Amino acid sequence: MLQINKGSVLGFGAIIIGIMFAVMIPKLVENLDASEIMVIQYPMGELKVFTEPGPQAQWFGTVTKYPRRDQYSFSAAKDQGATTGDQSIKTGFNDGGTGHISGVVSWEMPLKPDAVIRLHKEYGSFKAIDQQLIRPMLEKVIFSAGATMSSIESSSERKPEIPQSIDDQLQNGPYLTKVAVANIKDPMTGQMKTVKTVQIATDDHDKPIRASASTIKEYGITLSPVTVNDIVYEESVRNQIAERQKSTQAVQLSQAAAIKATQDTITTEQQGRASAAKAKWTQETENAKDIALAEKNKQVALLNAQAAEQYKKRMILEGEGDGAKARLIMQANGALEQKLATYKEVNALYADALAKHEGPLVPSTIIGGSNGGGSGSPNSVTGIMDMFMVKTAKELGLDMSMKK
Repeated sequence: MLQINKGSVLGFGAIIIGIMFAVMIPKLVENLDASEIMVIQYPMGELKVFTEPGPQAQWFGTVTKYPRRDQYSFSAAKDQGATTGDQSIKTGFNDGGTGHISGVVSWEMPLKPDAVIRLHKEYGSFKAIDQQLIRPMLEKVIFSAGATMSSIESSSERKPEIPQSIDDQLQNGPYLTKVAVANIKDPMTGQMKTVKTVQIATDDHDKPIRASASTIKEYGITLSPVTVNDIVYEESVRNQIAERQKSTQAVQLSQAAAIKATQDTITTEQQGRASAAKAKWTQETENAKDIALAEKNKQVALLNAQAAEQYKKRMILEGEGDGAKARLIMQANGALEQKLATYKEVNALYADALAKHEGPLVPSTIIGGSNGGGSGSPNSVTGIMDMFMVKTAKELGLDMSMKK
């Protein structure tokens, strides 16, 4: 009969218990990171949500963790989101063109237990929320946003509307759209054509009518504004866009040339006006100088005339004064000085004439003279000079005799 050692049994039991304990410990406690939310389904089916970080009692329950915040990428770029391929979402435009819209959107899990449990029951995992809730809603609203415009418009004037439309529909629900017939101008040919366009239905207050509520919002998920980083068009659309860009550039160049020509004309005109104004004011300056000089000359001439008039008056007054003085002197002495000067000059002339006379002044033979031709005789030279002197004195009214 086999004998069992009691010690061996106890040792084996201890090993079994240790193995069981090691297996059971991870099922007893689960640690929660601060960046996560945890849902534990206990063995009896109870679901409990944990949002505070730290160790939590698991009690052999099944643990599912969700990130508090995540970014969903629908980008064509390999450095955003999935690196396995292009995740951009296709859209169609109302002119028949197509394109892929590329971008990212961030979203946050709700923190209310009921909302978390609802998401957990219906999707069961973070990946399922990404692929079954976020992406389908994005596809729906992106398609709706593209249908309201042409591919050409989406690349130019209405491009900013695309992220705005996506954000609005994600938050408030996709638009209810309607088809309308409109006449529009072909951007390439410039000709009018009839097309069917998709328009957003609006209410009486001109607000968009929603086809349905936002599923994402109903689940309590919070969305950040979407970021669109690119729109990848099909080749035919790219060609149209390129042609339009060429046409637009040509128009812009023409407009720029026209603006430059207009500006040059304005500049030339302004320069001409400036030159004319400068010439005018230069001439005005010269005229002002000439006028000032003429005015100066006029003033100088007037002053000179006044000075001459004053000089004339002074000279007349001086002459009248000198004449009156002379008259008074002459009246006082009988013009003695003038008479004496004349008398002296006449006698000098007589003497000079006699000195220069050649030959006898009187005949050398005198018949019948009583005095014999002495010095006092009228026939003598002395007598003749005396006669001239007496004659001159008489004419001048001089009395040469000495008064007693």
